[in-house]
Amino acid sequence: MPPYNCIIIGSGKRVRETALPAFARVENAFRVARVFARTEKTLDANGRAYAVSNLARATAAELADVNFVYVAVGKKSVPEVLQTLLRLGLARATLLVDTPVLLLKDFRYIKLFGDFAGVSVAEDCIALPWYDLIFMIEKRGDIGAIRSVEFDRSAYAYHAFAMAKTVLSAARVSRARRVRIDGGRARRDITFNNGSAAIVREPRDYAAGSFTIRGVKGCITEKDMNEPNAYKIEPVLAGGDCSGFRALDLITHLDDAEIQLMRGGDPGAGVTARMDAMKRVGFLRLLRRIGAGGSAYPLLDGLEDTTVDWFLEKTGHYRSTPITNIRRAPARAFFTIISSLARPKLK
Repeated sequence: MPPYNCIIIGSGKRVRETALPAFARVENAFRVARVFARTEKTLDANGRAYAVSNLARATAAELADVNFVYVAVGKKSVPEVLQTLLRLGLARATLLVDTPVLLLKDFRYIKLFGDFAGVSVAEDCIALPWYDLIFMIEKRGDIGAIRSVEFDRSAYAYHAFAMAKTVLSAARVSRARRVRIDGGRARRDITFNNGSAAIVREPRDYAAGSFTIRGVKGCITEKDMNEPNAYKIEPVLAGGDCSGFRALDLITHLDDAEIQLMRGGDPGAGVTARMDAMKRVGFLRLLRRIGAGGSAYPLLDGLEDTTVDWFLEKTGHYRSTPITNIRRAPARAFFTIISSLARPKLK
């Protein structure tokens, strides 16, 4: 398969510190032709200088060979960017859009996604490198079927739903609630369609955070657990670099590109404390999936995560119904109508 000719829309921290370093390691599959933003400038990322052009001045002719677009802009700017891309003739392109995809008050613009050749979400939290061990351990059978996960200050907002779905092999959220605790803290209790459950303790603090995944006969964690069939996941170091992850006698290995993306930070850090570096590896793995003919995180999954997060922040509760589950046509129609009343249409 020939490489994608791609452009990047956005020049913020996400592009500089995660996306461009990952794109640089799959140049056989993705050729970054241009970076666009509102302001022209030079962007330094991954030891390279990228000229950033003003998207408003782009022409269809100069983008005639582009067939892949990564969008990482402020949430309020997504509808305008989508409309601009379509005016530039980029309906032929595959679109990778960053989280949280679309604000609910802009939901009427969901129809724009259908005009592109393909769309998926850059939710790198579904491809963190330590997940490989989870599935190896579950396949071994020592802990039995995985039934729950607790993210203690180790997952954030809508990303937490994507992480939980991945480790619990769940497809959608059935119900959830957010309970405030003392000291400005909060806890999210989430139940998924397969009966599995997640607890997310807030606020996020990767430096102090941890996770515990429980099966019917044991657990997987990064904490010291004095109980039978407890697998503690730890980074594997080689020359000071994180080169993989270990749990008891099981070891996974990162490839050279992934090791490079994991560099930086405290060499003695645990798993969750390496989240920023692991997200770079996750982004790389999403690009590799797309380059191999697959996709990243499905659009409806990303929209569901955003919707459930909105309900929990605004009301403290969520239950999947035909009018709240974004996967259902009545819910999409409802949010489209509400969105049409919320903000004036773009020109």
